[in-house]
Amino acid sequence: MKNLITFVLTFFFVYAKAQNIQIVKDDDLKANGKVMFFTTKDELISKMGKAEKWIETYPECGTYAEEAANKTPFYTYQRQGFTFLVYSKTAEFQKVDLKNNPKSFIHIGKWKISSKTTLNNLKKMFPIAYKNYTKEQNPAFIRLKFNAEWDDEIQIELKNHKVVAVYYWSPC
Repeated sequence: MKNLITFVLTFFFVYAKAQNIQIVKDDDLKANGKVMFFTTKDELISKMGKAEKWIETYPECGTYAEEAANKTPFYTYQRQGFTFLVYSKTAEFQKVDLKNNPKSFIHIGKWKISSKTTLNNLKKMFPIAYKNYTKEQNPAFIRLKFNAEWDDEIQIELKNHKVVAVYYWSPC
C-alpha cells in the first residue's frame, strides 16, 4: 500500500509540474528540417555537408565524464550558423545563430523556427512557454523542456521580439 501511495503522489507531482512547462520530444527537433539534434557524426555530415569550421574543443559542462576518462577527442562542427558537439560517433546540437544565417532554421515538431519567427508566432506555437516567458523579470528566452524531471532545455533567444538564436542548454 505504501508503494502505491508513493507512486500516486509522485505521478501527481510530475503531472502538476509538467503543466507549468512546455514539453517537446527530442526526436521532434531537426536542424534545417534534416538532422536530428542528437545524431551521429556520419549522419550530420551526410545531411548538412562538410563543416565550415572543425575545431578541437572540450565541453565546459555536461555529462561527459566517461568520454573524458577515455581521452575521447571532442570537436565543434560549424556550418550555416549551426554548432554541434562531436565526439566518438556522436553529434549533439549546441546552438544555431539565426540572426546572421537567415537561410537556416529548425523544426520543432510541425513548427519551423527561423529568423523570421516573431514572439507572437512563438506565443501560438508554445503557449505554456510563452506564459512562463511573460512572468520573467527580464525575459530573453522561450524555454522548452524534454522532460519535467530534467533541467536540460531548448532556449529560443529573442531580440526585439524576433528569434535570433536557439540553444541546447544543460546544467553543469
